[in-house]
Amino acid sequence: MMKLWLGNFILVALLFSGSTIAASNTDAWNRLNEQTSRLCSEGRYFEASLIAEKALKLATVAFGTTDPKMAVSLFDLAEVHNVLGRYQSAEELYQKALEARKNIFGPKHPAIGVTLAGLASLYNAREKYEEAESHYLKAFGIYNLILSPDHPQTIILQNRIGWFYLTQKRFSEAKSIFEAQLDNLKDSGEFHFHWRIESLNGLAEIYKRQGDFDKARETLLKTLAMAERILGLEAQDVALILNNLAEVYQLEHNYQKAAPVYQRAFTIYRKTCGSHHPLLGNIRYNLGKLYEVQEIYEQAHNYFEEALVLRQKAFGPNHTGVADCLRRIADLQAKMGKHEQAEANYRRALTIQEAALGPEGVEVAATLHSLARLLRVLERFPEAEALYQRAVTIRIKTLGEESPETLAVIEDLASDYQKQQFYLLAEIYYNKILAVKKRLSKQAQELAPIFLELARANKFQQKKSGAKNYYSQGIDNLKTNQGPACNGLKPFLLELGDLYFYEGDYENAESLYRWLVLVIETNNGRQCAELIPILERMAIIYSDLGRIEESKAVDDRVEQIRSGIEK
Repeated sequence: MMKLWLGNFILVALLFSGSTIAASNTDAWNRLNEQTSRLCSEGRYFEASLIAEKALKLATVAFGTTDPKMAVSLFDLAEVHNVLGRYQSAEELYQKALEARKNIFGPKHPAIGVTLAGLASLYNAREKYEEAESHYLKAFGIYNLILSPDHPQTIILQNRIGWFYLTQKRFSEAKSIFEAQLDNLKDSGEFHFHWRIESLNGLAEIYKRQGDFDKARETLLKTLAMAERILGLEAQDVALILNNLAEVYQLEHNYQKAAPVYQRAFTIYRKTCGSHHPLLGNIRYNLGKLYEVQEIYEQAHNYFEEALVLRQKAFGPNHTGVADCLRRIADLQAKMGKHEQAEANYRRALTIQEAALGPEGVEVAATLHSLARLLRVLERFPEAEALYQRAVTIRIKTLGEESPETLAVIEDLASDYQKQQFYLLAEIYYNKILAVKKRLSKQAQELAPIFLELARANKFQQKKSGAKNYYSQGIDNLKTNQGPACNGLKPFLLELGDLYFYEGDYENAESLYRWLVLVIETNNGRQCAELIPILERMAIIYSDLGRIEESKAVDDRVEQIRSGIEK
């Protein structure tokens, strides 16, 4: 997570500046630096920040701004604050380190590249992606001039840029970087083996995010076999691969395989990193997600709680990773009916995220959406509406109007308007959703629910022709994509049939009811209780039309179904 050793690496050739420095101050500063690095390697970043602050104070008093050690202290503390999510102070420290290093070394020096890369990672964490890319590329430009392609700093930076592009869904650019690194390091032996693993993990992540789980799994299994052979069965890199492999199994719904793979990764991390490292929290968090998707809520809750404790110990109480755990715990509490606790955790998570990421962060929108859903359940609709609107605004700005995340919020907002009988507003929002989904997909499972809600919004506004049109579109869409007897047709056939029935248009009503009976019989059998109200309507139609024998036959069938249910 951190590369504090880079600052010390740059410092090696510069340990003694022209000025005379008291040996005791230098020794004390070195000890503080070593302690900071050790705490970071153990994942104890909150404690590391306190020691790094002492090192900076000592450097300020003893060495001054023209000494390289001062810049190292600024940079190291910036790195720790970045990991802790103290983004504002981290940015200030990075900028000071950058200015100091430019004054000491000039504009084209590895130390400048390291600092620019630190700033880039900060901007990436704060979702300022244009600034992040700009700083990454500036750093790479410096390295490209003065360092070889297989220099450790070049490799580290390329890897960061590759993962940056990956998270931005710029998969072709990310893939090019990882493949180039693999080609560059193929004859480097064990020295650069870790970075080969990082690149292979990057390629597997690309395949996973593109939905090619077979290729992701194949890549990870080959990488795992190679890592186990070269590094042994209990190396940290082996745990990293195992965690990624478990995520693929989880996405494939192969939960029985995923759980033990996660547990093996956890065991390795605990043995190599200690019992309080945040990497353990990441595994516990992933196990929480694994059991949540299986609706095993108590076990999922326990894992998220463990992750929360580990992250709080490592990062302090106000880190975005802590907020993420709180939101996951609040989601489970909402599902389990613990509404008061859920609301408190959502609001605490929101406070942390807004302080760290600003009011328009992507994660802020996710928490707003979750809290709005809870308030909807509690029928606090005005509060929920305000949160939905804010979440929509953020997601359109950050992810675009057509992202699944944006559409999910708009659908919930439209549903709330429908429940509150604000049918015109519901219709407006459902039409927005329909327009986007038509551009993205014509699959029944994407469009049919929207046709149904639009039909209902029109029906309740007494816009019967519009309702009939949307019911018909939904029926045609489902019939074409899923067949004439699919279960999804039931509400369309029933509600459109009822429209015609209550208008006295028995011909159209009978046709739709007959079709609905066929659908129910096909999916649920001929004795299903769901048939009774449909058959009763058909009996009325036949009676009103003077078709007495047919009416009696349908009534007899209703009685037969009822008696079968009673037995």
